[in-house]
Amino acid sequence: MKTLQTKLTQFFLRERLIFAFPLLIAAMLLPLSLHADSKKALKANKGLLTRLDSLIRNHDKIVMAKEKRIGLLKEEYKHSVTPERKFDLVKALYNEYQVYNPDSAMFYADEASRISGKCFPDDPHKQAECKLFTIFINATQGFGAEAVEVLESIDPASLSTPYKVLYYQTGQYIYSCRALFNDTVDFKSDPWMAKSNAYRDSLFRLDPNRTINTLWVPVARQIDNDADDYHVDPEVISLLEKGVESHTDASRENAINAYWLARHYGRMGDDEKMLRYMTMASIYDAEIENREIAAITELATWLFEQGDIDRAYNYLLYSSDQANAYRNRARMLNISSILGTVHDAYLKAIVERDKRLRNYLIALIALSVIILAATGIIVRENRRLRTTRKALTDSNTQLEKSLEARDQAISALEDANAALAESNHILHEANKVKQGLVALSFRLASEHINALDDYRKKLLKKFKAKNYTELGAELQDQELIRDPYRNFYAAFDHTMLSIFPDLIQEYNSSSSPESKIDPETIDKSRTLNTRIRIFALRKLGVEKSADIAKMLNVSIRTVYNNHA
Repeated sequence: MKTLQTKLTQFFLRERLIFAFPLLIAAMLLPLSLHADSKKALKANKGLLTRLDSLIRNHDKIVMAKEKRIGLLKEEYKHSVTPERKFDLVKALYNEYQVYNPDSAMFYADEASRISGKCFPDDPHKQAECKLFTIFINATQGFGAEAVEVLESIDPASLSTPYKVLYYQTGQYIYSCRALFNDTVDFKSDPWMAKSNAYRDSLFRLDPNRTINTLWVPVARQIDNDADDYHVDPEVISLLEKGVESHTDASRENAINAYWLARHYGRMGDDEKMLRYMTMASIYDAEIENREIAAITELATWLFEQGDIDRAYNYLLYSSDQANAYRNRARMLNISSILGTVHDAYLKAIVERDKRLRNYLIALIALSVIILAATGIIVRENRRLRTTRKALTDSNTQLEKSLEARDQAISALEDANAALAESNHILHEANKVKQGLVALSFRLASEHINALDDYRKKLLKKFKAKNYTELGAELQDQELIRDPYRNFYAAFDHTMLSIFPDLIQEYNSSSSPESKIDPETIDKSRTLNTRIRIFALRKLGVEKSADIAKMLNVSIRTVYNNHA
């Protein structure tokens, strides 16, 4: 099988370059050949498949993390003192190696037996547990007879419930492994499968509450019996699906539950759910580096049947590598037969793609001939058109020259008129500004003189009456100056809005969005704020901040802060 795998890998690498183009065409046409249900299932589970692809690509990193974890356990075991702690660490190391490295797993199973026999000779549970460790590894390596002999030496009646669960789990696994090596294809009459189902029944009766360890048992029994009237209690399926969806951490138990749930939905014809849970089982196996796997092999087989040959091939190579590393002969034989099928199908696909490529090439050559002929006709007609067009061009040249001269004269006249109109408009606007400023200056000066005279008379009256207290209060009263400034602001606002009708639009166009002013509000109140007054003075040519501050009776900082 290893030779076949090597040859197949070399074939893929060599032929990928030669047939890159037909592969591209096949990849474009492949979705058209998939069934609607399969395409829907693949689309719905695209994220899970992508995650599985990533895990397989990063397989080396997962192995490194597992080896690091094992190294820490070994280091702790080396320095542990108490027998209880040593036994717990040996069990932990066995669990890490159980579906990862059978030799190391067997070593720590033997080590657990040694510690148990030496330190806990009167503990039947530890003795049985160590035997079950050895039984499991023997079964995976094809030593079924030896595993059965050790299993039958254990009396389950002497065990407590947790150890009975482990006993029946191991028993059903051993006999199902033996059935895989049997030549019969009828599981219903296979004696080893009957034995396995008997252990499954005992396991199920032992766990009436249906914990995570036994949820899969009814489904497995029905599927392995290959019953024509396949039926599983919907409540069992509901509990199994709830267990799978609620326990999403990577563990062998969760992978087993997801696997059998996928098998159930596959039997029911629900491709979408079958693909979801089979992919989940494969992901869990990959994350814990489980090399005693079946889910990804069945997933690859289904993908191959749907036409996803590349992904199926990658998954099968991964499965083959894992089976070889674990030396599970049953898995190796199964994967080897599937790899042969994939190899034959790929060769056939290459031949078919090559045939299609030749057809495409013939069609392309025919199309090229047609295009060349059409190009010749077009070139000939273009020559005729050029001759006719040249004669027409010569006859129009003189007319175009005369029209061009006329157009130039008209254009020059229009430009002169436009320049004159623009100059008149600028002059008119400048005159309006000057007139408004002159009027504003005279009016403000007159109002200021009158206000000063009234104020002088008022102060003189109080002075003559020797009412010095009121006179002092008058001089300190800020309201005296505020009223003139209010009048000044009102006159200023009215004058600016009169001589600059577009003042608000110009201000908004040069301001940030939060500083913009609603023109309708200004039209109704006819009153400007400090920011717009500053903008208006700058428009009049007053640029110095000190001058603006004096004219508007504000601080220079206010002028800086309100610069538009």
